[in-house]
Amino acid sequence: MSCQNGINGKSQKPQTQNLDTTKVSRYTVDQQLNGLLDSLRYCYVRNIKNSEDRLLEFYKKKPEDFKEDSLVYYTAVTSFFNADSTILKKILVFQGDSSRCGWIYSPKPYSSIAREWEGHFNKEMGSKVLIYAYLMGACGNDKNIPNDPDLIEEIFNKIQLTDFSHWLDAHQTLNKMELCRKFKEEKL
Repeated sequence: MSCQNGINGKSQKPQTQNLDTTKVSRYTVDQQLNGLLDSLRYCYVRNIKNSEDRLLEFYKKKPEDFKEDSLVYYTAVTSFFNADSTILKKILVFQGDSSRCGWIYSPKPYSSIAREWEGHFNKEMGSKVLIYAYLMGACGNDKNIPNDPDLIEEIFNKIQLTDFSHWLDAHQTLNKMELCRKFKEEKL
């Protein structure tokens, strides 16, 4: 799985044709995770207001690209939050993975503030953000993936994947809502 490149290292856009979002929850966990990770590389859309935004030039995108990328990104996010909690185990595969990740964080191009971690945002960091977002979404919070640098940094400090893996094993019989409540009580 790569968050940057498709087969043979070439960037490929996930297919969106015939995508029925009412059937999102019918995908298997592996399909959801693979599709999510491939599609989250379009997270730049969160930095753009609309298809006429001048920032499109910075991302080397056309208005048509933005519209299509937005559909792909937000469909993947919906799929992720509709997944059952076994997706958390799948995300743990990125423990220790220091390769570059574009799933979560797309720096704002004209921001004057840059944090040290922004230059080497990796898949392990991205997996922590996904875990946090999934669990908080299960408790009724907004179902979106955080891109606020302050919150991302806080998540890095609160979630250790080895500990989380053991915690998840101990609570594997709980549903998403129960996992969220336990997580808030014991980990936050």
